[in-house]
Amino acid sequence: METMLHPPRTALELYKILPEGTQCELINNQIIMSPSAKWKHQDIVKKILVALDNYLKKNPAGIVLSDVDIYLNEANVYRPDIMVITNNQLHILGDDGYIHGAPELVIEVLSQGTHKYDKKEKKEMYAKCGVKEYWLVEPTTLQCEGFVAEDNKFQPLPSSEKKFKIQVLNLSIRLES
Repeated sequence: METMLHPPRTALELYKILPEGTQCELINNQIIMSPSAKWKHQDIVKKILVALDNYLKKNPAGIVLSDVDIYLNEANVYRPDIMVITNNQLHILGDDGYIHGAPELVIEVLSQGTHKYDKKEKKEMYAKCGVKEYWLVEPTTLQCEGFVAEDNKFQPLPSSEKKFKIQVLNLSIRLES
């Protein structure tokens, strides 16, 4: 066991010393724990990831990632379900293995424990930090709610069930089998 010479002074310092894989995010300087995702949630994430990965293999506009920390500022480190880093923002891929800046696209499949953060605090911070498009998917109804950034605020996109169109990639994704 390591001896801690200097205890963490900030929430960010504490966050950084948590074991890799700890299910949490730093939201407005608070560490928010969450249980692992349920199977339906993960199945939806998989479908979206496969669609995005297949699209980006044919149209090399960037990379799709899942479950990687995004360091937005000293008080906010999020771990979205899905994100796309476009080719012109590859510089935000840190040498430490994390993302340091806002991806162009973020998609969250809502979970009971974290949906309130996804819909409010995280949505507002993503808009302020430069995420261009943000999608929320409700796993029980497959309702898809999207937002596009204008002047550091999100404006709603047409919502629908079981499908959505990603504006930044001009890609439609269906969630039905």
